[in-house]
Amino acid sequence: MENITEKKWFVYVKDHHEGPHSLFEIQEKLDQGLVESEGFVWAEGMDDWQRMTDVALFRPLLKHKPLGFSPHLKTEAATPFARKNEPGEEGENSIEYSNHSDEALDFGEPEPVLEKKRFALSNRRVRWALSMVGLLLAGGVYRSGYLDPIFDLPGFQSASDALANWSRPFLLKTSETLPILSRLVSPIPKLDDVTPEDFADLQQAVRADVKKQGARFAVALSQSHPGAPYFYVTSNVGEGAKFKLWIVGVPDTLLNQLSFTSQVDASISKRIGRTDIVRYADGRVIPRGEYRVYLTAGDIQPLGTSSLIASASGVNGAHPLELPQNAKVLLVKNYFLAGERDASYRDRLKDFHEKLRARAMGEVIETKQFMITLASQLEMTLEKFSRLGKSKPNSKDKKMWESFHREWTALQSELDQIFQKWNPEVIKNEYFYGVLYQLVQELGHAVSQVHGLQNVHFTGNQDSRERALQLKSGTESASKILETLKSKIERVEKLPPTPSGMPQRGGL
Repeated sequence: MENITEKKWFVYVKDHHEGPHSLFEIQEKLDQGLVESEGFVWAEGMDDWQRMTDVALFRPLLKHKPLGFSPHLKTEAATPFARKNEPGEEGENSIEYSNHSDEALDFGEPEPVLEKKRFALSNRRVRWALSMVGLLLAGGVYRSGYLDPIFDLPGFQSASDALANWSRPFLLKTSETLPILSRLVSPIPKLDDVTPEDFADLQQAVRADVKKQGARFAVALSQSHPGAPYFYVTSNVGEGAKFKLWIVGVPDTLLNQLSFTSQVDASISKRIGRTDIVRYADGRVIPRGEYRVYLTAGDIQPLGTSSLIASASGVNGAHPLELPQNAKVLLVKNYFLAGERDASYRDRLKDFHEKLRARAMGEVIETKQFMITLASQLEMTLEKFSRLGKSKPNSKDKKMWESFHREWTALQSELDQIFQKWNPEVIKNEYFYGVLYQLVQELGHAVSQVHGLQNVHFTGNQDSRERALQLKSGTESASKILETLKSKIERVEKLPPTPSGMPQRGGL
């Protein structure tokens, strides 16, 4: 009963598959004529689709016609050929009308009947061979282009696609016996939402002999919805192979955004995998522009797949910092995503770049002012401590330091409130010279640490020798960050614009 009610079977119906269904539901479809008894079925654990007649669990469901009876058999009423009960069947009289003419019956048959069966079997083999020859000839005629006028008729393409999807499992199985047939049968379903060039790449990656040609990989962009892009992935390394796609925006091409990076996964199932839609974490559409798509292997792979991927030759060259340092890039492709590269995009990008140039100049002025203020803070606290902190402080020194500490902390607190808003995402996406803002933030933190260690001298009981070592190290660190920030600002001010007039960030 469990086998009858368990929903795990998929069936091909015309030009598509349905499921999962239970055996009971498939029996109803057979009775209603919605499913052909010669149709294909598949369930988890099967290597490929199989005809119902080749799967033992479906034999009791199918309606078999009895063979004709020979006068040489017993003269009693026509009796169907007996068979053993299938596992799970009850009763002693379970019978099946046999239609297997290539096996002699257990209780023996006269020679004329056996001769007829041999003749039928021979004819079947001949018909199969002629069918294969006809199929190959048809393929040759198709490739020659003689049938192109027929293919151009209205409605022919959709009908041929439906027929191809219905027959593909059988043809793929047959191509294992006739390798030449594999060149005429697509190893993956037809995809109407990718370009012909991308679809050809997907097919070639699957067809490649991994033993002779090594591991092959392909990526294709779905064009079904420009604002919600996703990708197909194929490979010849086997079922269950897992991959990561890194989508990285090309600088100066993104509309109203400085950068974008996302990562989506794909797992190969029935020779092809599909990623989720690429979007922001909050569901927003990604910025329109040019992107590079990097394919890398997933962290966990089926047994035997890791070695095949490891043996593949990676893509040489510099890769973006967004990718893990140890990631092996298997494939790189360029795409324009989230819309068309039309006049509207070009006009809006030009307007964005003009605003960006003005903003970049403002950022240089702003970070330079922050640098001057923090350098002054550092200089004041070092000078005050050098006068009041040389020896054990007395009450007068403590009072003078306390007054200075209040004034110094008030200004530093205002700066810290600004610096706290500069999280890594804001620095990366909202500032053209984000590296300068990051250095300003680090300098502010270092200066605060120096002043804090100085303040302990007047308020705490910390060992003076240990405090002196920490204060020396902190002062050196703050001074080093200050020099780095100063040199980078000077470099930015000297960098010439790009040929398109955009400010540069190279070398920062």
